[in-house]
Amino acid sequence: SQMEVKAEEVEKFFVNSKDKNCLTILNVAPFRMPSKKLLAHTDVLVFNELEFSLFLGLETSKSLDLDSLKEKITSLDIDDKSSLIVTLGERGLVCYKDNTLDYIEGHSVEAIDTVGSGDCFIGALTFSLLEGKSLKESCKFANKSAAISVTRKGAAASMPTIEEVVNFS
Repeated sequence: SQMEVKAEEVEKFFVNSKDKNCLTILNVAPFRMPSKKLLAHTDVLVFNELEFSLFLGLETSKSLDLDSLKEKITSLDIDDKSSLIVTLGERGLVCYKDNTLDYIEGHSVEAIDTVGSGDCFIGALTFSLLEGKSLKESCKFANKSAAISVTRKGAAASMPTIEEVVNFS
């Protein structure tokens, strides 16, 4: 889910989903501070860089360097069963699971339109996780998907096929 729906509804949905052993992925966009209860029922928490800064109460006008980002993420009290992803646009992303932080570089592409790239990332991430891939593998797949999507105009029209992502280098 994402934060366009009332937070209370997302919270109820996630509580019910966890009771049924479903995977829960929360994209904190548009940014609203998630409740502790919602966070406790989230398996994968996804932020972009701005949202992550807002979540931590940091200055939002400058980019976070990777060392600072690593320090901020590892200082959070993240449940061992939960994962955290911070997308960094053209710089790539970081993913955190089981006390391990991985940096995945961005792909060098000629961006035409970024509309829908976050949705593309979340969709590809979810697909890959549900296929049984690891968080790191799924992030790589989603990163490629989003990189392809920004090379095209539009939101839905920019979504790549699985074959395009698999063959993207």
